[in-house]
Amino acid sequence: MKLFLVIIALFSIILNASDIVSKSVIVHDMQSTRLLERGHLVITTNLTNDINVARINMDYFMKMHWYTFIPNQSGTLIQDLPIEFTREEGYLNLERVNHIDYRDVDIYHNGRWNYLHFTYCHKITIVKKNGEWSAVAYYHPSVSSTGWVLMLLTYNNIPAIGKYTITSKIRL
Repeated sequence: MKLFLVIIALFSIILNASDIVSKSVIVHDMQSTRLLERGHLVITTNLTNDINVARINMDYFMKMHWYTFIPNQSGTLIQDLPIEFTREEGYLNLERVNHIDYRDVDIYHNGRWNYLHFTYCHKITIVKKNGEWSAVAYYHPSVSSTGWVLMLLTYNNIPAIGKYTITSKIRL
C-alpha cells in the first residue's frame, strides 16, 4: 500500500511539473514605434535535461514600417532561467534577495506594480552579462508560461540603429 501511495505521489509531482511547463505559451503584441509597424512575440517555456532549468523561447515577428527600408525581422531569442521562475515562488524569492546571478544573466527585482487588471505584478529586470540585451518584465501568477504580462526588451547594439527598445503586451 505504501509503495502504491509513493508511486501515486511521484506521478502527481511529475504530472504537475510537466503541466506547469507543457501548456506554457503566451502571446504578446508589440507596440508600434518609429521603426516597427507591428509585431508579435510567442513566449514558450520548456523543460530541459536539467530539471532545475526552464528554457524560455521568445519567437518574434516584426513588420517594419515601409519607409525604414529595413526588411521584416523574425527569429527566436532563447534564455535559460531557474525553474522557479515558472511559478510565483521564484519571484517571491527574488523579491526577498533582490538580485540573482544566474549563468549568463543577472536578475533583479524592482518592486510590485499594477498593469491593467493584473495587480501587484512583480517587476523584474534581466540583464545579459555580455551586454547584448536587457529586459524588464512584469510577472503575474494568473498567467501561464513565464507569467509576463508586459515586457520591454532592449537591444544595446543594433547595426545602424544603436540601442532600441521593443515593448510587448500580453494579448488578452
